[in-house]
Amino acid sequence: AEIISNQIPKYSNGNIKKLLFHQK
Repeated sequence: AEIISNQIPKYSNGNIKKLLFHQK
């Protein structure tokens, strides 16, 4: 669980950047 929680920020950040890039 700790490892997953630690990797969530990186994954979410990448997804957010992709979403923002696709929206623009």
